[in-house]
Amino acid sequence: EKGGFLEDIFKQLGQFVRNEAELKGKIISSMIYPMILIAIGTGVLGVIFGFFVPMFRKGVLTRLDSLPAITTFVLGVSDIVSHYGIVLLALIAALGVTVWRTRSNPGVCRRISIFRTRAPVIGPLTRALAAARFCRLLGTMEANGVPLITAMTIARDAAGNVLMEEAIDRAIEAVRAGDPLAGPLAESGLFGDDVVEMIAVGEAAGNVDTVLLTIAETLEGRVDRLLSAAVKLIEPLLLVLIAGAIGLVAVSLILPMMQMSANV
Repeated sequence: EKGGFLEDIFKQLGQFVRNEAELKGKIISSMIYPMILIAIGTGVLGVIFGFFVPMFRKGVLTRLDSLPAITTFVLGVSDIVSHYGIVLLALIAALGVTVWRTRSNPGVCRRISIFRTRAPVIGPLTRALAAARFCRLLGTMEANGVPLITAMTIARDAAGNVLMEEAIDRAIEAVRAGDPLAGPLAESGLFGDDVVEMIAVGEAAGNVDTVLLTIAETLEGRVDRLLSAAVKLIEPLLLVLIAGAIGLVAVSLILPMMQMSANV
């Protein structure tokens, strides 16, 4: 409506929505296996600490006067799980519900955005995803004649990240004052150097819309690669953690049995 090119803008926005849905589908499908691993690992460890270790303690460990330090540690964890497991689950559930209900609070939303933007693994993925959304929608509107400031104001909400939205607000004020777009985006530190350089080149050449759409495609490809790399990193890490925890329990239970055999 702003540019008077409703048919073209609807076609391109339809492509934008399809790209967003495809990207969300990839993110969800990529996280299914890690979430299954977490659920299975948590359940297995809960059964071990809540039921198996207490049974072993009653049947074997009561015969020993002293226990290895690692066994004492495992027994302590088992006591916590068996006595307070339900309370811990309730607290975790309550915390999750609280965060979910307060996610629209500006302060909470900003803290979540800071964490998502700066976290070691998900930070680069979050920044690339937010920048891709912004650049694609801004480039689409620019290509259809929407004025830059108006397009930026509309596209800022597509970023889905409070820090990115604040950076875009500062960029809007700078552009309104006559400054180029690339400068304030570079100062935010949220857009990669390559993205800022491409925008600067596009401004100099007068084809910002084409450059923005190219950036969006590049960043979407980067999101795919980062997502694949993150999943490849998370999966073996989860397996190692679960196997390590089970191995720790096994060692803690084997040591007392070896101690009993030595005393016979």
